[in-house]
Amino acid sequence: MYSFIIKQKIENKIQKGENLESISQETQVPIATLEKWGEELKIRKVILDLIKENKFEEAKIELEKLNYNLATKLSLESLIAQKNGDIKQEKELLEKALKEQPDNAIIISRLIIVARKEEDIERQKELLEKILEIEPDDKMALKSLLKIAQDEQNVEKQKELLGKILEIDQKDFKSISSLISIARKEGNLKLEKDLLKKILRIYPENVKALSSLALIARKERNSKEEKRILEKILELEPQNLKTLSSLSLIARKEKDIKAEKEILSKILQIDPKNVKAMSSLIRIARQEKNIEEESKLLHRQLEIDPDNRIVIKGLEEIGEEKDEDLFTRKHTGPVQNARTLIAKSDAKDMLNVISKIKELIENEDPTLKVLVQAEAATKAKLFKQAEGYLKAHKKISKDNANALKVLKKAFVIVQSKNKLYDELKWQEIYDEYERLIGITNCGETHPDEEGR
Repeated sequence: MYSFIIKQKIENKIQKGENLESISQETQVPIATLEKWGEELKIRKVILDLIKENKFEEAKIELEKLNYNLATKLSLESLIAQKNGDIKQEKELLEKALKEQPDNAIIISRLIIVARKEEDIERQKELLEKILEIEPDDKMALKSLLKIAQDEQNVEKQKELLGKILEIDQKDFKSISSLISIARKEGNLKLEKDLLKKILRIYPENVKALSSLALIARKERNSKEEKRILEKILELEPQNLKTLSSLSLIARKEKDIKAEKEILSKILQIDPKNVKAMSSLIRIARQEKNIEEESKLLHRQLEIDPDNRIVIKGLEEIGEEKDEDLFTRKHTGPVQNARTLIAKSDAKDMLNVISKIKELIENEDPTLKVLVQAEAATKAKLFKQAEGYLKAHKKISKDNANALKVLKKAFVIVQSKNKLYDELKWQEIYDEYERLIGITNCGETHPDEEGR
């Protein structure tokens, strides 16, 4: 009696057309047995083709030729039940087939699918363990058990299964990453570091792994190691703003003003509107008593955010005043003209105003255009129409965090129970949007601490 696995391997050789005499010499299986298996393969193919064509009666006639192999016959018969959508009969036939041939991995796999359909988790686990008894290195079975352990939040079982997967395949990136997540949740920095280094041995240029190692070095107050890793990231991604920001913090801690200035200047070369980098350079200019440089940076920052009181105060402290011409330029133009038209018009005239507004703001920033249209519709008490403008823009701005933030505030006004038009509330939204578009994610907090 040959095991299912051995028979399956030999059948694969027969299907490939290998010489039966060579197979017999290699496997010590008599040629007569090999010929019998070859005939059985042909019958199975005929039956499978008939089932595929829904010719079930003809398939059943052919099945009678397999009476000598009950497990195969029952397994094939269960395919007819499956085609008919009779899951109960399919399961019964497969269970009988498994009793006849307990090591048949194909039958077990099909029973796992049935158990999955029935949402029978315990039976799935039992059958997957059975597959691993037959084939301990079956990665698919291990990963299926891992998925169940993750759903059940069984951390110890996850670690056990991930360890087994990595014994089979040391380069399984997903499994290493899963173990890193577990180590991080458990606060096991040593294990997390070891696993991250393992990823870097396989993928030396993995920026995500390098960034995580840099964060660990920071938690361990190892500035030298953090700096080394961040510089490695910068070699791979010279314009990585988060890395540059982190390096500027290290330079600041080390009181290396020259290096900090160089890094902050590089940030502004990549992102000329980076307000936080400007603020840091203003601080340095103030420390160095470089009034000319401080003034230049404050004016540059004011161009981005004309209403910034801290910047205006900074200019006053060095004996300068706010550039009113700049403020006027910022608050006039098509958008402001459209808003003035809304403010001056009565609600009953707003339908005519809305059509005029479209022409006025045709070439403006898409988010500002939508805000103006929603404001006009709100004043006209066309709240559904206002919501429509905002919802349509929300769909196309799903990756624009600034737009989404102001749209959310606009929704609050439009959907308010107090249906009175409030120009000041709308003005706050425009001011907020103008402030946001001048701000980037580069700041003086470690980038990897956010969302961790």
